[in-house]
Amino acid sequence: FDVFVMPVTGGNPLRLTYHSSADIPQDFTPDNQSVLFLSARGAGNKNIRFYSPRLFQNLYQVSVNGGRPVLMTEAGMSAARINASGDQIIFQDKKGYEDHYRKHHTSSVTRDIWTLDLKTKQYIKISTFSGEDLEPVFEPGNTGFYYLTESSGSLNIILNRNGQEQRVTNYHTHPVRNLSVSKNNTLCYTYNGDLFIQPANDQAAAVLVLVQNDGRNNSEKNLSVSSGITQFVLSPNGKEIAFINRGEVFVTAVEGTQTK
Repeated sequence: FDVFVMPVTGGNPLRLTYHSSADIPQDFTPDNQSVLFLSARGAGNKNIRFYSPRLFQNLYQVSVNGGRPVLMTEAGMSAARINASGDQIIFQDKKGYEDHYRKHHTSSVTRDIWTLDLKTKQYIKISTFSGEDLEPVFEPGNTGFYYLTESSGSLNIILNRNGQEQRVTNYHTHPVRNLSVSKNNTLCYTYNGDLFIQPANDQAAAVLVLVQNDGRNNSEKNLSVSSGITQFVLSPNGKEIAFINRGEVFVTAVEGTQTK
């Protein structure tokens, strides 16, 4: 995979990365001039983590106009976001091999939430639950952050402000996933196969999604070809007849019912 950018209104995509490793975009910088992306394109000689390109990915930054990517951290991440001030990263760590969609487990590889101060290079572990803590996003205005946690038994959204946590959702049957937040602090996530939006301090509402389809894919209809034949010809051996019906060419056996 490589990273591309393009206008939301459409247009030509611009390729930003060219490495053979998979490059996965994570976020835009606050000034919209750079893209943060994860990549397993190598590790520094001082990195003490076991080198595994498929497992541990580094965070890079590249200009939206292209150019040489710059390494930001080798901490080993699987999701990362930058705050509005551009001086802090919040991320979900990755400790080992585990299915991202596995539920209700506690182990040495369950994910945790961390922050990285880009000025001091200090890492702080935020989450304390022994199970899964996933998909952190900053709250607009640098006042706090949201993340998913299984501490209630199923993945739900938590808002953390200055260490004080408040539950935002209270689902029980299925997990919340694919969390994002808009600039006006409206949450968007998926639950039980549906897409939801939830403004701050308000109730969630399902979003009706209509996908246009021209009907050409996987659409079958049985039609009779006993009439409407425009042309036909008998094969030299007299065993088959080729004919045209509805603009298509068919061949049928003189004796039998097989038609192609």
